[in-house]
Amino acid sequence: MTDASPSRPALDVESIQKLARARGAVPDSGPYEPEPGGQPTVVSPEALPTDRKGLAQVVHALAVGGHTVWDPEEWPGLATALLTCGGGWPAVAELAELADPPDEGAIVAAVARLERQVAVGLGDEDRLPFWDVAAGLIARAWRFGVGGSVSDAVTLLGNRWTDLRAKPPRTPEGRYPSGVVACNCAWWFAELAAFQDTGPDMIVLLSETERLLPPHSITASFCAAAVHALRW
Repeated sequence: MTDASPSRPALDVESIQKLARARGAVPDSGPYEPEPGGQPTVVSPEALPTDRKGLAQVVHALAVGGHTVWDPEEWPGLATALLTCGGGWPAVAELAELADPPDEGAIVAAVARLERQVAVGLGDEDRLPFWDVAAGLIARAWRFGVGGSVSDAVTLLGNRWTDLRAKPPRTPEGRYPSGVVACNCAWWFAELAAFQDTGPDMIVLLSETERLLPPHSITASFCAAAVHALRW
């Protein structure tokens, strides 16, 4: 269902279970990029992003696709967390000020401006699918310790699959985005958990899904706000 490359791991159920068996059901050892780099994808929950392009990719994807997933009233909270990441686009400050009272029309217009502002600095080849970013944020929130337990994070991913399953989105090349496949895997593992131990599979799934997000691109507070939005 998805292409495997150094930056886009294989996330189908069979591949995840094979990885879990290969690791001997040992808990994941850390947030690492694929070899040969092998560098950490996060430093600490408090560390500010050092990957500014990665931050822009995350924000652009959310501005493009977030309206299909969560209520617009979630955006002021996201914007407030984004300001602490150094997200200095003018529309971010606008959105942060629209929390009380929320004005849906003004929020939607500000998100559209945010998309345009972020796009100015991104080439077409630098944009990420919304669902890669959304799934990656859920997994990295777990990594940061602000997304609940392994089961909580996998349940949230699986719940998103129930919204996607009728018509899963595809990339322009006709593939399913890796984040969509991650949601599908999570749904399978949540279903299987009633019959067998899927804990090791869930850990591997979250560890691989976390790598869909650019390394060093967001903070724990932004992940927590994103997880809250993605619960809609």
